[in-house]
Amino acid sequence: MNLFRILSLMKKDDEYRTREKFLTKLAGREYLSEEEVNELFSYKHLEYHANPDARKITQKAFASSDLGEKFRLLRRLNGVGVIMTSTILMFQNPNRYAELNPVCWNSLIRNFGFKASEKDGRSDYGIPEYTTYLEAIKSIADEYGMKIGEVEYVLSHSE
Repeated sequence: MNLFRILSLMKKDDEYRTREKFLTKLAGREYLSEEEVNELFSYKHLEYHANPDARKITQKAFASSDLGEKFRLLRRLNGVGVIMTSTILMFQNPNRYAELNPVCWNSLIRNFGFKASEKDGRSDYGIPEYTTYLEAIKSIADEYGMKIGEVEYVLSHSE
């Protein structure tokens, strides 16, 4: 599976272009506004949630060097669970984080020997699982010279 080639072909898709607009806007940010958090909910096809403290919470989370603390803080936002937390982190830093996605998870198992049980959209995830998932994606990203977020996107959309 040549991920870089698949990514090149995906760059023509509207969904990919929308994602890239968000990445351009949000990558490297010190915080996200309530509106920006809701733009990510919309991107994930989720409903609007009031988060008047979004700036304060995301600023603290992004400043933390501890992944557990980042998750703990971001999950204080209304409507944000583990998967949405991973989405927020990926858009803020696609070189370091990936969206947690069961399709990608299962592709890692089938195509790259990822040692885990298959997951579906209703599966629970924790920080240890997310860390293992990130390590597997990072290894592939390093091999292909891609961003972690790009590898996740390709694996989530090429099955």
